[in-house]
Parts: sequence; structure tokens; C-alpha cells
Amino acid sequence: MSQNKVSEKKIIPIEQEELLFLRASIIQVYGLKIDSPGDKSSYGPLARDITEKLNIGAIEQRHSPGLLHKLLHDEGHNRDFIDTCYRYITDNKYDREGFLNVNGFHKKQFDTLKLNKILERSVWRKRFVILLVIFVINIVLTSIYYGVFLYNESNKPIIWNISTAWNSGSNTHDVFLENFVKEVKEETKGKLVIRIYPEYQLPTSNGHNQSKEEVFEALKDGSIEMIHSGSIINFTKYPAEIMFSSIPFGKNYEQMTSWMAKPKIKEELKYLFIDEGILTFPGGHSGLQYGGWYKELPINEDFFKGKTVRFANLAGYLLSQPSIGAKLKPMMRYQFESMVNHIDFDVVEWQNPEEDLKLNMNLKGFRYYDSSNWNEPNAMFRFYLNKNAINQLPKDIQKTLLGIIDKIGQKKIFSENTVKRQLAENIIENSVVPNSNTKIKIFNLQYDCPKIYEFLKKENDIFLFKFVSEHPETKWLYDDYYNSKLEIVSKK
Repeated sequence: MSQNKVSEKKIIPIEQEELLFLRASIIQVYGLKIDSPGDKSSYGPLARDITEKLNIGAIEQRHSPGLLHKLLHDEGHNRDFIDTCYRYITDNKYDREGFLNVNGFHKKQFDTLKLNKILERSVWRKRFVILLVIFVINIVLTSIYYGVFLYNESNKPIIWNISTAWNSGSNTHDVFLENFVKEVKEETKGKLVIRIYPEYQLPTSNGHNQSKEEVFEALKDGSIEMIHSGSIINFTKYPAEIMFSSIPFGKNYEQMTSWMAKPKIKEELKYLFIDEGILTFPGGHSGLQYGGWYKELPINEDFFKGKTVRFANLAGYLLSQPSIGAKLKPMMRYQFESMVNHIDFDVVEWQNPEEDLKLNMNLKGFRYYDSSNWNEPNAMFRFYLNKNAINQLPKDIQKTLLGIIDKIGQKKIFSENTVKRQLAENIIENSVVPNSNTKIKIFNLQYDCPKIYEFLKKENDIFLFKFVSEHPETKWLYDDYYNSKLEIVSKK
């Protein structure tokens, strides 16, 4: 039992070489002086016993005599021999540390143990450092994610696409819309960027123009977020749309902006296409637009019968009525520049003297230019916005965008610089009709051709009355627009 307790002590392992040296030292120094029974051959078993016992046990670094004494005593060896072994060790004749140093056991045994402890501590330190580094890296990556990635995500601009009927180079595109998207970017601090696709192009159309119906469908399904266009897009399905169009003989810019300021009128326009998931807002006003180019002076009421004409908005539908009889060639504005050179038009309406000169309309063979504005006293353009796209905007950006639209939607797109307009009229009036010596004549349909003017005005009233009768849901708008003029029309 006591042996087990001793062997459980903290020990230092002993190499075989040290045991051999210990055995040889004892026999060499004290072997002949030991008075023990038996002959010297008994030293051999004793040496083996010492080696075996010490090999399976251990010697404490500075107290090995006690353990050796116990091992020999338990084997029943001669007392004198045991005492001699004890004395040999306690007299320090066995210099264990010196022997170990000389024979290289010090580094191999004692330092190894120390080194192992150092290495063990080093391993834990390395583990700690690795864990610390991993922790720090996680903190840094988390900081980068939240401090940089999310920051960048929150500041990453929202990209919107707007498809428009206007071609690059037009005043509506290059001035009005460019200023609009610039103001949106500045006011939202770059958080909302709007890209313009002219001439009814779409982001996926590779520069090809689409029909207004295709663009409208793209807005409905969210492929684009906005449209800026003229007034009539889908009035056959939403009849009230014509009341927000350019009505012939109707309101001018000042009158239209005043009418649109009424909350109930503004709301009616806003939710006109809500069933399609679209919100609508005023998109600027044209102001007065001229009556167009004629190859012949329109004098008689039957002038337009059989004539090939291009008029925008409601004026075109009016002229195509059977009672007037024009052959309407409907086309988008982006199509006009090429088509006017390939179709034998009798009458063509475009915009105003400045814009008409940009297309060299004075060189197309027309002899007369109508300076009246019966057809479009003011055209109100529109912004069409996808409802879901607006709702998904952050509240501050949404508020800023709608505020800009509300402000810019009241503006007049075509400036009425009287000096520029007069200069343009002078150029037109002094232009010579190709292949002739005749100059183009500027006339006013209302004053120079009152018969056809009054005829068109009457036909317009009949056309509107018929339209409202067929679509009674538009009557309240008509009455508000004309101050109950419908009753007057119905008596005619």
C-alpha cells in the first residue's frame, strides 16, 4: 500500500543508462566491504533487482535514497548492504545532477519536461491568439459589413427608367426632361437617378422604338417606372382621359393650370389609371401651338375631305370624323421627322415656329402656315408612374419626387419668347416654296378663314357632346371644364 503511495508521487523518469551507472557505482565503491551472507554472486541479483525496481518505479530528484531503501528492504536483502546503498546516496557520492549533466540527460530529461510545459503554454497562447485574431477579424468584418456594405447599400442610388415620346434634340427632351431628372438627382442627394429613354424606347429594346401601347404595358408590369408623354394614351378604355388632353378651342395654359389646381380635378387625374396600378400627374404644358402647314388655303367647309393630315391629340380625331372627312395619319412624335418626308401630306401640325424650323418644315413644299391655335390652345403633358414603384421608395425620396413633379408639372415647356418667335415667323415668311418663286404665307385660320374655323368649332362641340353622351361618367368633368356648357351644346 505504502509502495503505491510512493509511486504516486510526482516523479521524474530515469533512463536505463542512469540505472546502470547507479548499479555499477554501488558495487564498485562498497561491494567488497559489505558483510553479507553468501558469495559475491548475490550482487548480480541485487543489481538486477535495483535496475528492475527502479525501472518500474522512479527516483525522486533529490530524495531517491528513501525509495531505494524501501525497495531493497522489501526484498529482504542484507541490512548492511541496504545501509551501504543508503549511505552511498546520502553522502552524495552519487552526484545525480552532475552525472546527468555530463551524460546529456539534463537537457534530455529536465529541460524536456520544462520545454514541454513551455510548449504546452505556448500552444495555449497560440490558441488564445488564434481565437483572439478570429474574434477581431469577425468584429472587423462585421464592422465592414454594417459600416461599409450596409452604408453603401443605403446610399446606393435607386435607378428608375422613364420612357418618353420625345426625341433627343427636342426642347421637351433636352431641356424639360433633362432638367427634371437633374433636379430629382440633386434634391434626393443622388439617391434617386432617372434614366431617359427617348422616342418610346425601353431599357430592353436595344434602341428600338415601341408603340405607346407596349410602353404602357411595360409601365403596368413594372418594367419601367415612368412615362412622360402627350395626353391621350388609352382614352378608349378610360374616356375621362380626353378632358385632360388638348381640347380644340379649349383652355389655354393659364386656364388649364387654374382648372387643374382644383383638388377634385387633380385627384381625378391622379387616379385615372389606378386600376392598372398607375398614378398620373401633370407633366408640363405646351402653351400655344400653331395650327400647322397647308399646301392649300383652307376656305370651304369641305376642305379637309379626303386630305391626308397629321394632327396630334384630340384635333386629329376631330378631323377624322365623317362630317369633316380627313384621312388621319396617326404617328408618334418620334416617327414624324422621317414620315413627313415619305408621305404626301396635305396638312401637317407640329408645334411652333421655333420647333418647326428645326425640322426644316419651311422646306417641305407647304405654301401656308397657320398661326392660330384652335387645335392646341394648350397641351397638357403627363407623368405616368407605376404605383408599386412609388410605394417602394423611402418616404423622404417619395415626398421629394412627388414635390418636384407637382412643381414642374405646372410649368410651360415651350417658352413664349416673343422675340424668338417673331424671328422664326420672319424666317418662315421669307422662305421660298421649293421649286417655285412663291414665298410661304402666314395666315390665321380664325380671322383669314372664319368659315372653316366656325365649322370646325361647331363640329368639335358636337363631337364632345356625342362622346360625353356615350360615356356619361365623364359628364361631371365636362361640366366643370366648360361650366355646364354641355346644356348649350345639347340644344344645338
